[in-house]
Amino acid sequence: LRFQSLFDVGARSGLEETYERTGYAAEVGYRGDRFGLRAIGFAAEDQPPDGQLPLAAELSAAPARNFVASLAGDVQLLPDLRLEGEYARSYLNADLTAPAVPDSLAPAFRPLQPQLSSREADAFRVALRHKIVRATYERIAPGYRSLGTLFLQDDRDHLTAGATFQIGGSEAGPRAADGAPSSPGSPPWTLSVDLGLERNGIGDLGGDRGRRVIGRVLTSGQIGTRVAINASLSNFSSTSRLRGFTDAATGTDSVFLAQVNRQAQVGVSVAFGEGGSGGNLTAQASLTDVSTLRDGALDGFGSTVTSIFAGYHRSYPGAGFSWSLQGLLARTEAGPASQTTYGPSASLGQELLAGQLRLSATAALTWFGLEEGGNNRVLNLRPGVVYDLERFGNVGLTYTHNARSLAGRAGFTEHLATLRYGWSF
Repeated sequence: LRFQSLFDVGARSGLEETYERTGYAAEVGYRGDRFGLRAIGFAAEDQPPDGQLPLAAELSAAPARNFVASLAGDVQLLPDLRLEGEYARSYLNADLTAPAVPDSLAPAFRPLQPQLSSREADAFRVALRHKIVRATYERIAPGYRSLGTLFLQDDRDHLTAGATFQIGGSEAGPRAADGAPSSPGSPPWTLSVDLGLERNGIGDLGGDRGRRVIGRVLTSGQIGTRVAINASLSNFSSTSRLRGFTDAATGTDSVFLAQVNRQAQVGVSVAFGEGGSGGNLTAQASLTDVSTLRDGALDGFGSTVTSIFAGYHRSYPGAGFSWSLQGLLARTEAGPASQTTYGPSASLGQELLAGQLRLSATAALTWFGLEEGGNNRVLNLRPGVVYDLERFGNVGLTYTHNARSLAGRAGFTEHLATLRYGWSF
């Protein structure tokens, strides 16, 4: 994340453009009728293009190296009861410019060369799931970090229990002579509830030893055959990457991590047409309370994000064509500062050669209005093509064009071309 773009230097996350991060991962596993097992290895390292690390004083963020080994599995205990578990151990050199640890003081098993900035810790999760009820316990030891995740709050554990219920609903009426049901019936509403206890500072490393009750409620259902509604309320902690908080002093974007503390959202979807060839109108509104993360810790800077999204999608299966229009309005309140984000977007999709060739194009125009005045504008264009090689996978090419106009100062343009190949076996 710290190496997203040259134009993000000076943003809230402390981006460092001197070096780039390279990561590798491998996963092997087995899946049987009653149990499954997976082993995962992940490694990542920050290096400058010339291979020479600069002095620490020249960096705004230290280069790091990381290796994580993980083992996960599940077993079917009863027809409706499954036990799941996962264990991971992370080895991290948080600063590659730090002095090395002498071999005489280094541990016997060392997947990474020990340094004064080295640390290792583990995390595990175990869950018991029934088709209606479930229980989960997760513990993250102090000092656990991975370069493969946006953020993982360490030195905490939580125990939760929950249940999912089906409420109401009716079966279709008896069939008429032509085979059609006399009444369509209605699916049941789904209600999912989770409740638990979260503890911080469990490892005696100066944590706040805070405890709080955590909960989450989700519900979804249909009104008739065309209208679907969903709603949720949660204070579970999660991590999101946010972009668009413009630094008025420097004119740069701010890519930063935020811990979601509380979130409420509601959405509705209305279907039109028959047989998959109609349209779909959706609307979503959310209210989110977040805390900013800096250098892997909460920095005490909080904000509230309110957003409203609406979109319409139409597909024509016989012609292999689809299009959609969307609109977004969001407002961020961050202490004395605020920002309003709004704008439309559109996308097109076309399948050719019996679906073997897929073309797509997306365009979005977004305005960022600042409370102190000024209006910044971003144009994003993203055409792409994917060709299916059948037994030999698929190959895709995507081009991204970003053009930004800044109020009262020079803008900038970014170009990114991505060529990818995928093969599943």
